[in-house]
Amino acid sequence: MSDRMERARTFRRRVTEKESKAISQNELCQRYLLIYNSITPLEALEAFGCFRLSAVIYDLRNDGWKIRTDINEGKKKFAIYVLEEEGEE
Repeated sequence: MSDRMERARTFRRRVTEKESKAISQNELCQRYLLIYNSITPLEALEAFGCFRLSAVIYDLRNDGWKIRTDINEGKKKFAIYVLEEEGEE
């Protein structure tokens, strides 16, 4: 099992079911990024049931979050969203 999937499962266990129903996916994604600094669509699905991570990232960027998109070009091509440090461009 990959480290990314393990951390997604750890996050899911940390957030109670009651909490996850009361908190928006945007807020759950914010928490995840603050803890782990990056997220992939598969992690978002595993951690908090988010099928449209790109839409959540779009909203967070509009709220002022500095998030860059890296593309994994291995066997499968997918986005990795990375929370940028202050001053990082």
